[in-house]
Amino acid sequence: MEKLSKGRVEERKRKSRGKEMYKLVLNCILKFTYMKKTYRNIVYLLEKHKSVFFIKDTQKN
Repeated sequence: MEKLSKGRVEERKRKSRGKEMYKLVLNCILKFTYMKKTYRNIVYLLEKHKSVFFIKDTQKN
């Protein structure tokens, strides 16, 4: 691999960091909208299975 000058290395790091941040933000937005849509479903499921969770918790202790 050829040696890169310090400036080029920094530029590459900066670009990859930008990509990572972009991916993170995008993931957060997608997850948030998904959660917003499925929030009611999750609450419904929790209500439905509350007794199941309770039984599992008591078995652990």
